[in-house]
Amino acid sequence: KGNNTTTTIITYKMDGPQCMGIGLVTAAVGAMLQEGTPRKVVLSLATILFTYGGLKYVVGEEKEKKDDKAAKEEEVEPQQIQPKPVERKKEVKKYVVAFDFDKCLMTGHWWAKYKNRPIETINPTAEDFAHGDIGGLLRKLTGIEGVDCAVASFGRRDVIRKALIAAVGDDLGNQIVITTPGDFEGFRDGCSMGPQYKNTELQHLCQHFSVKPEQVIFFDDSRDNIVHAVKMGVNAHVTAPFDETHEHLIFEHIQRPELCTTSTDL
Repeated sequence: KGNNTTTTIITYKMDGPQCMGIGLVTAAVGAMLQEGTPRKVVLSLATILFTYGGLKYVVGEEKEKKDDKAAKEEEVEPQQIQPKPVERKKEVKKYVVAFDFDKCLMTGHWWAKYKNRPIETINPTAEDFAHGDIGGLLRKLTGIEGVDCAVASFGRRDVIRKALIAAVGDDLGNQIVITTPGDFEGFRDGCSMGPQYKNTELQHLCQHFSVKPEQVIFFDDSRDNIVHAVKMGVNAHVTAPFDETHEHLIFEHIQRPELCTTSTDL
């Protein structure tokens, strides 16, 4: 105080962006003092402005910090979508169970008996098969995934087809693949295929079903046919005829012995 002059020194501790706001308040205070505004009024107003401004800034800054923190906490770390492992379907091994017809599936030699007689005069029944339940066996085999049945014969296709339908019905009877000499150039049904034996027909079945010889199980009453089939790599067995006692051979080859319901002691 001196010569009616008052000097007021106001000191605030400031940091960061507070400087700009405080500077504006200080400039306003200085202007009011120069215009003769009462000192008490100016000081009170300055205190209010500084206090309010500082708190407002601090509160605002803290609120922003809290908001940022809350936002970060609410942020969900984006989950990386892991591609589902591709489930590889278990590969099912294929098998073809093939039978000779005359004196193998059937108890008699149908070609020798009927030769070229009209088909309408030839009427096979399920009882003509050597196996007591050939229909049940063929249905069981074709119901196993990867297993197909076929007939490889030197006889007549139409007679074989009629016999199969008599045993298992139209649907399955028409699905079972039949191969006879008439499938090949230079041969006709009812004749043998010479030194080729049944191998040409068996190769035909391998191509048709896309299998290797070792995936074929073959039954025939002819030992010569079986010997040559074995040389080709086929699982071949002499059965004259094929009956319940031979079922286990099929299920052993396809590695499903538990499905065999007949006894080898029959």
